[in-house]
Amino acid sequence: MSCHHPSLGDLPSFLKIFKVDIPERRERTEFLIQSGLTKSHEWLFQGVPYAWLPGSTINSHTIIGHVALQIGGRFGGCAEDFSRLKEQGAWNGTYDPKLRKTFAAQLCCAVAALESMQIVHGDLSAANIMIGPGPKGERVCSLCDFDGFYHPSIQPLPRTVGGIACRPLGTTGYQYPEILNRIAADPGAKDGSILVQTDRFALGAIICELMTWSPDAEALLDRHELLTPEMVRAQSISELPDRIVQLWPKGFRLLERALKAGSIADMPSPEDWLEALGIGVRLHKEFQNRPFFEFHKRSGTRTKLVQKVQLSMSDTGNFASVSSELSEIGYQFSGKKLLLKVGWGHPLFLIQDGRSHSLGDGPQDVPLNPADSLISNFWEIRAFDGQPSG
Repeated sequence: MSCHHPSLGDLPSFLKIFKVDIPERRERTEFLIQSGLTKSHEWLFQGVPYAWLPGSTINSHTIIGHVALQIGGRFGGCAEDFSRLKEQGAWNGTYDPKLRKTFAAQLCCAVAALESMQIVHGDLSAANIMIGPGPKGERVCSLCDFDGFYHPSIQPLPRTVGGIACRPLGTTGYQYPEILNRIAADPGAKDGSILVQTDRFALGAIICELMTWSPDAEALLDRHELLTPEMVRAQSISELPDRIVQLWPKGFRLLERALKAGSIADMPSPEDWLEALGIGVRLHKEFQNRPFFEFHKRSGTRTKLVQKVQLSMSDTGNFASVSSELSEIGYQFSGKKLLLKVGWGHPLFLIQDGRSHSLGDGPQDVPLNPADSLISNFWEIRAFDGQPSG
């Protein structure tokens, strides 16, 4: 299975132009084109107010009733958003487990690619992913509606324009607890600092829906989404029927971990979801030199360097010499690859390529690459390929 991680590959992306046109939108559209997310102007529904116009022709494709219906016409077929497929009872047995897994993996890789570009989609939901034909005729899951994206170099959209809500702040059922609570505390939409800062929670909710949804699930829940705002605020999936949770226990455990995450960085990453799908993407890289470690201890908001250690010639051992607390952290260096053997039951977080991955609770073995860090129980262990200069 190819899901082009961590680049966008040939997964198509779409941007709808909305009815409320303001200068900030034009600048942001240009940014998306330059980033490669929209490929070219040919992908855009330019000049069409929201494109809900039956019979309109956009980029040589006829829009019939619903904006999504003919997006896939570029590749000789039609596409539909996942939300509509659910509402129409069309997300059923015709989408077999293998195909569902493929779509979920593609979505993971698209979000990982956005993260590598420091871009947050901002309104990831079932309505903003498209299921339809790709460049080679294969069925793909792609993203649309980047109107609410966030990037540190671009000003976010204003909260309102002329009294009309302008900045997307996620969709019911896919908003993480922090954003949900901040919106509720600002009914007048006065706080301009409120924006969606991660797609990770919405990604998990959508993947669980992709993998488990059916007309039977809709009948059981009497709604079109797995999660309600009440469940998100309670940070629990206990209200979900066992019949649904048992369809994919590993995925729902990861979703509950996302609900209970202490911060955005603690939420399961796209790679964590790929692992839950049975797709390993984290390469275990070799060290060219003996590993060198820095041990940092966190206290409140401060982090203090405790000790620097060059791995001895022994290929197995633990870090009790640094602190008695670390006697439960063993290591194994074999074939130029490093494995940390974590014996305690605390939550583990891997920092890799500048991105945080929630690994769940120990005990477990954690492959560590050069420049990776493991964070757990107020400790941060940083690994280097030999002693850093300076």
